[in-house]
Amino acid sequence: ALSDSNLISQEFLYTTGGILDNIPPVSNSIVTSYKNRLFIAGLEDKLELMYSKIKLEKEPIAFNDTLTVLVDQKGGDIVALQAMDDKLIIFKENAIFFMAGDGPLNTGEQDNFTEPQLVSGDVGLKVKNTVVLTALGIFFVSIKGIYLLTRGLALQYIGAPVEDFMNLTFTKSEAVIKHNEIRFLTSDGVTLVFNYFLGLWTSFDNHQGISSRIINEDYYYINNEGVKPLIYKENTTFVDNGSPVNMSFETGWMSFGGVQGYQRVYRLLLLGDYISEHKLKIEIAYDYRDSYVQEETLTFGNIDTSTTTGVDIETYTYGGPLSPGVYGDPGSSTSYATATTYGGENALQYQIKVNMKKQKCQAIKLKITNQQTGAEVGEGLTISNLMFVVGVKGTDYKIKQSRVFGVS
Repeated sequence: ALSDSNLISQEFLYTTGGILDNIPPVSNSIVTSYKNRLFIAGLEDKLELMYSKIKLEKEPIAFNDTLTVLVDQKGGDIVALQAMDDKLIIFKENAIFFMAGDGPLNTGEQDNFTEPQLVSGDVGLKVKNTVVLTALGIFFVSIKGIYLLTRGLALQYIGAPVEDFMNLTFTKSEAVIKHNEIRFLTSDGVTLVFNYFLGLWTSFDNHQGISSRIINEDYYYINNEGVKPLIYKENTTFVDNGSPVNMSFETGWMSFGGVQGYQRVYRLLLLGDYISEHKLKIEIAYDYRDSYVQEETLTFGNIDTSTTTGVDIETYTYGGPLSPGVYGDPGSSTSYATATTYGGENALQYQIKVNMKKQKCQAIKLKITNQQTGAEVGEGLTISNLMFVVGVKGTDYKIKQSRVFGVS
């Protein structure tokens, strides 16, 4: 019923030129993008991948039932997909595969996708929402712990320091790029934090949740406590919903004369920077006994007041306030008085010396905690150095005669 002039002005049928026809994607639970296509998994066949045709400008994403890949059954079902560089990483319950290539044209021809190849046959993915892509590679939580799959497809076990936390229920992982951190959120315990620049682990207390997300470089997470879930956004203050965020760290056992050497540890020297009012709690354990038998709590008041209670922080100035003053001499007071200093204001000497309650020992362990005390909660302090004054006997540690066996 159309004239030729009207007919030729109409849109061409999209299959013109041998283009594969479109079908709606089947039900799925796993989605990712790779090589300008959409890949889906979690299908009726748990070993199958389905991918779209090449996405064209101003065209919708389109699938065809011939564009599928079957993955080897080794390692169980497909549980997650993640693109990394020129590869598509396929995570299974107990294995990892990868495939590469650009795939077929939209006509179905020139398919150069490789067959999925095995990366690991004994390490897979435990929680699909813990897959995080970074500049170093892909971080993920497996049944065996937390791993990094490098860009060279080598597996690195980075979770050894946090093995004791693997009984927690992991819910989500995020890469917080501005802090060089990977945060592993759990619903029933602490959030584990890996600083991939320093290669160090830490944890966030009072930080349980069911999901998290990075929006405009800011970290959000959903707390699952109470009747109604709450969404929290990270800020630059040092309170967590009104509760202070206190720094705390514990060292391993330190033995300066060998594992069971005879030593005398005279004192600890701590060097750092005062930032705001706080208490510093230092606990010390001896001789491989985990209980802390020495505790020192030091109070550092507000430097903007004239109070002299607690521990004095000396102000060092260049050319004053003493007259005449010299570089390196303390100011007129060792209280918290403000003084103008060389290079700026309020340059404070934060240096602490702690004498050991038990000097003769095999080993010592420290736990240092920053406790906020004032109405204004702040950062408290930073610690840059720990040093010990030690004397080494050069022999083994003396123990009770009842523990000595054999011929003397």
